[in-house]
Amino acid sequence: MSSKVMLTARLERELVERINRMARQKDVSVNDLIDHAIGLVEMQNREADSLLDRVAVLEKNMLALYDLIAVFGERMDGKFSEASINEKERLEYLYALLEKRIVEHDKAEVGRFQNTFPRPEGTYY
Repeated sequence: MSSKVMLTARLERELVERINRMARQKDVSVNDLIDHAIGLVEMQNREADSLLDRVAVLEKNMLALYDLIAVFGERMDGKFSEASINEKERLEYLYALLEKRIVEHDKAEVGRFQNTFPRPEGTYY
């Protein structure tokens, strides 16, 4: 059997009326209504603490992800600058090769021209 204990605090008349009205609406006893309300408050406090913990973990993970993205960005910048240096060297090589081929082509054209149109004695092209 449950024993009754007097409250150490006085409740306002409006609060007592509200508790009684809600107990009648829900068809439960006042004790069950108060017990359920206390249980909800305790659960809400646990969930709030749990939510704060989850937000802290989420914040930590987001900062780690940001750091990872920053490191990735730095490495990509390094790779692009390295690639641009390599590409510059490659373009310089291709330019030199093209220049060599153009000079060879011009010499061959001059040779063909000279063979096609022999120069008269004493003239120079």
